[in-house]
Amino acid sequence: MEWDSSFGDDKSFIFAMMKAEIEDALGEIFADRSGYNGLEVTSFSAGSIIADVTVKYLFQDYRKNSFEQETFLSQLEEQTKEIIKENKDILKERRLDVSSVDIVRAEYEILGKRPANHFSS
Repeated sequence: MEWDSSFGDDKSFIFAMMKAEIEDALGEIFADRSGYNGLEVTSFSAGSIIADVTVKYLFQDYRKNSFEQETFLSQLEEQTKEIIKENKDILKERRLDVSSVDIVRAEYEILGKRPANHFSS
């Protein structure tokens, strides 16, 4: 599929269709993962079609110092990449090419606390 300016308009029909398709496909592969708390396609950009997706995690334990939080976020980012890579054939069947996955930011929420950081893939 080629880039169309409608992908850049979050009110357009094509944006809504593609958003729903990606959220459904990724939702299936993350559904059984520990801490998974939903995902959302936030935007599309040109370069074929690049989707910005926020995958949300919710945990009950709290990391007390920043070093532990950085390590935890790094592990969370790697885990998210691996989940996508492990399921790339399933996603390909749904016409989603995930040959390149970049983690931009990481987010997780501790029950009863605000999100610590944010990530998109």
